[in-house]
Amino acid sequence: MGKPKIKEINNSLEETKVQPEVLSETKTIDERKKPVKTKQVGKRLKSLYHKIDRRKKYNLAEALGLVKETSNLNFDSTVEVHINLATGPNQKNQPVRGTVALPHGTGKKAPRILVFANNCPEELKKENVIVGDAKDIEKIQKGWLDFDKVVASPEMMSLIGKVAKQLGPKGLMPNPKSGTVTSDVAKTVKEIVTGLVEFKSESSPIIHTVIGKVSMENNMLTENFIALMESVNKAKPNTIKTDFIKSVFLSGTMGPSIEIDLTNSE
Repeated sequence: MGKPKIKEINNSLEETKVQPEVLSETKTIDERKKPVKTKQVGKRLKSLYHKIDRRKKYNLAEALGLVKETSNLNFDSTVEVHINLATGPNQKNQPVRGTVALPHGTGKKAPRILVFANNCPEELKKENVIVGDAKDIEKIQKGWLDFDKVVASPEMMSLIGKVAKQLGPKGLMPNPKSGTVTSDVAKTVKEIVTGLVEFKSESSPIIHTVIGKVSMENNMLTENFIALMESVNKAKPNTIKTDFIKSVFLSGTMGPSIEIDLTNSE
């Protein structure tokens, strides 16, 4: 076969080029796909930030007041806490985690709890509790996940191990570090029902958690906040020799963040 002529090669290349009108049409389609609410959310937040001095750190009482003032959604917003920890690259494999029993709960609806324990106490059956057995393990294997927490006694973990692949990705697998593998199942269930919150740092490392609802009284949110901070401090790794908590921010759901003055959080 002879070598292809230069003219034929150029014609072939021209055919493979994307024509300007095609690019223009694609751009138009992409623009149509942009969510309409993006600009609306931006305008809402922008207006709310006018109420906050972002260069200032607020005491806890002021911050809670601003969280309530900037929570202008049509539902009862959650009060969120974002804690920036002084853990560096060496602590990536050592996440900070723990639980805290908030004195006044989270304000959320009581969770549905699946309990695996031999001789499950009768008192638990009065709570929002499902007493699990081997049949429930089979249901989970088939996709049943109609519950919010799983609590188990240590001797039941070999049974629950069969559904680790189903529970693990959903954050439902019982774990001693989160307090959901326990010998005192009744106590743990009551704590979860009344407001037991699990916290865990990310690789960032930041803890994102909650202390209640905007509708709750300030004194209740204050006591919940104090209980949370005490629990986070107790979870400080021994390898951290400097100040453990770098900064703390409060916010309402989809609301602006307000930095707490850790030297004056009255």
